[in-house]
Amino acid sequence: MTYKLNPALSKILSPIILVFPNGKKLNFINGDDLVEAVFDKCYMVKSLRAIEGTVEIVLMERRAPEMNWSGEEAVSFF
Repeated sequence: MTYKLNPALSKILSPIILVFPNGKKLNFINGDDLVEAVFDKCYMVKSLRAIEGTVEIVLMERRAPEMNWSGEEAVSFF
């Protein structure tokens, strides 16, 4: 299964540095280039900031909610 990032990121016009949870970095020309990228894990934006004309986006892995035996979302008390 493959994943893409949120299409709203295509609005970014500046160069982008994408930072993965393991510290690996990838560079993209702009948001259009970024949203076309395909990933093997489901990521969501943890934070973003501007650094001298470049947008740095830090990702975190998105975990699917746990399901119980009937297919309903598990109850969490935390």
